[in-house]
Amino acid sequence: MKHLAIGLGFFLWVNTGRAADIEVSAQNPRPFGYVVGDVFEQELILSAKAGQTLDQKQLPKLGRLNAWLELRALTLDESSRGGTTRYRVKLLFQLPNAPLAVRVIELPAQRFVFNTGNRPIEIKSTEWPITIGPITPDEVLARDGLDAMRADAPPRPIDTTGVKQRLAGYGVGLLGLLLYWCYRYFGIPYLHRQRRPFTQAYREVDKLARGAQINAYQRAL
Repeated sequence: MKHLAIGLGFFLWVNTGRAADIEVSAQNPRPFGYVVGDVFEQELILSAKAGQTLDQKQLPKLGRLNAWLELRALTLDESSRGGTTRYRVKLLFQLPNAPLAVRVIELPAQRFVFNTGNRPIEIKSTEWPITIGPITPDEVLARDGLDAMRADAPPRPIDTTGVKQRLAGYGVGLLGLLLYWCYRYFGIPYLHRQRRPFTQAYREVDKLARGAQINAYQRAL
């Protein structure tokens, strides 16, 4: 039992020493002033020695983390220099909800696994607190338009000058055609046709036919 404890302690010491070779640094977003819908980025830089490879299959998963955070995107850049490999991990977060009052939430610690050829090494980043708040207070004074609920903004008017001018042109054209038609059928040419011989004869024949007089046809001729 004593030898087992000594062996386990030695293994933990070796594994902790390997983990200490991996450095984690963070470029965190500002810790205050966020509201619902805001998007912000956290950048983590992992520096590993030769023989320590980041397991990209176990990177943080995209999606909803809790009621206040959602991981929208993750990008990974890798570069090597002087026997050290640097992994630049960019995490894009968004706030899907709005609290009723200002509150503090924490960007969760992210877990990363490195393969060393023997036993994997697990590294975690540190949490980062930020404050989020509501867009409006619970009670709003109904003064100067600061109502709790405002009406929809009216849409911007569309310039209809061209349409109005085109419709006016159509109206003038139709009016001109109507006046010409009235002139042709009810104007001076109409009066002139009424005085023509055959027109007068037609009226006389029509009168005779309506009267149903005897020998109307002969009289008409």
